[in-house]
Amino acid sequence: MVIIGVRTAACCERVSGDLFTAPGICKEHQRVSLSMRQRLKLLPIVSVLLILLGGCSSKPILPFEPEPAANPDNARVYVYWPGQSWREKAGSSLELQVDGAPVGLLRYKTYIPLEVSAGFHEFRITGDHQSADWVAEWDGDDKFFETRLRPGDVKFVRLLIKFDQTSNKWTSPGMQFVVQFLPRSAKSAVIEMAELEVSPN
Repeated sequence: MVIIGVRTAACCERVSGDLFTAPGICKEHQRVSLSMRQRLKLLPIVSVLLILLGGCSSKPILPFEPEPAANPDNARVYVYWPGQSWREKAGSSLELQVDGAPVGLLRYKTYIPLEVSAGFHEFRITGDHQSADWVAEWDGDDKFFETRLRPGDVKFVRLLIKFDQTSNKWTSPGMQFVVQFLPRSAKSAVIEMAELEVSPN
């Protein structure tokens, strides 16, 4: 109000009364005054909206909570396929085998919980099998590793499928895929598994 009053004295007639209603105020200051009144009316609405937006914070994503094996003499193994930025092969599934025996199909953004006896075991993932729906495009070797499990162990194994950037060439258009199937630390796995579901086998 003080600033507008000073400007009015410089360019408008000197009038008495309220600055907003005085008939002698020039059109420029009438527009300024109207704009200020409109902004003042909007302040309560803006304040309410800010309060509402502040209270609508999204729910935090909680880490996955693994469970031990039902039999304390066995080990628990979680094999999972987390979400990826490019969703490579998201519509496919791969067959998981333990010691050569099929135990289920692993699908995108799912996991398979296993209870395995203590000792050495081979974990293998393959798309070159009639149970998987990647047979026609599977052009790599099976991914597998061996590990020793102790009674009460809780282990994690992660599957990742990525585009192979080096395979995108002019002579052979279209990229191939790199399949990674390796153990994962519990600290990283529980975060990556936070929103995964059990694979429907």
